[in-house]
Amino acid sequence: MDRKERDKKIRIAIVGSRGIPAKYGGYETITQDLSIGLVKKGFEIYVTCESKGFKYNPYASFQGVRLVYFPIINSIRNLSDVLLYDALSIFWATFNVDIIYMLSYTNSPLLIFPRMFQKTILINADGLEWKRRKHNRFLRFLLKSFEALSLKIAD
Repeated sequence: MDRKERDKKIRIAIVGSRGIPAKYGGYETITQDLSIGLVKKGFEIYVTCESKGFKYNPYASFQGVRLVYFPIINSIRNLSDVLLYDALSIFWATFNVDIIYMLSYTNSPLLIFPRMFQKTILINADGLEWKRRKHNRFLRFLLKSFEALSLKIAD
């Protein structure tokens, strides 16, 4: 391995949280702690973040972690906003990083795209989301299907 190959940092995108600095909950806390720790170990880390409207700043960072912003149109997250945000995040990551670390399997069908480009995909399953009583039968069926799909897509 020559010096150029040795000096190339592995680029990892963490997608599926609202972003950092952590203000919301568990996904954001793990995103913040993990991304800062990986930067300290020499990885090039990108975290996708929600914003109100499109906002691009190639120099935005938080403790060495590069921040990439995508829109959430409404102040209250609804399903269409979440799907748009995750789709934009995954599309961006497909062309800009080596590894995609997805928090939650609920958008696993979208990960077929980076799989076609032979990206390494890691998924942090949230647990048995499909067993939660707050979801109707159809949504529980979809979530269970997405969980099964994530097992096939993830590395």
